[in-house]
Amino acid sequence: MKLNWKFIKGDRISAHLSVYGHYVISHRPAEFIICYRPPYEHHNLGTFKTFEEAQAVGEKHSAITKGKANFTIIGSECNKQVLVIRDLGPWDQHPTVTNDAEGVVAKLIESGYLSPSQRLHYYDSAGQLDELLVENGKFAGFNHLPKKD
Repeated sequence: MKLNWKFIKGDRISAHLSVYGHYVISHRPAEFIICYRPPYEHHNLGTFKTFEEAQAVGEKHSAITKGKANFTIIGSECNKQVLVIRDLGPWDQHPTVTNDAEGVVAKLIESGYLSPSQRLHYYDSAGQLDELLVENGKFAGFNHLPKKD
């Protein structure tokens, strides 16, 4: 899949950049650094000798994450008994946390961010706080939490 990269000219302080959505390639002398930067996060995907190599990694990462919810961990509540995440979208590129609930729970369990005994609250695409129910480390349904005024 070819992504439509936008080139941004740098100045004396900043490097040239190529940007597509949350992907950024920094053009530096003799190297190109690609990062995935959703809001409040920064993931370095690698440093390469050519723009084309960095671009290929960005496109591969985009293809791998396509079809999976894009979310961030906000923190934990109630003495770490509850993990809280926020659905980030963009929803024209990623399904919502609600629509990828099984994948979200699996990713959080596999990565160690969520233990099977924790509760998982999430701010959905409309900003509503709800709960993904987890039983035995697997998604088990939804619990709609009361709206806070």
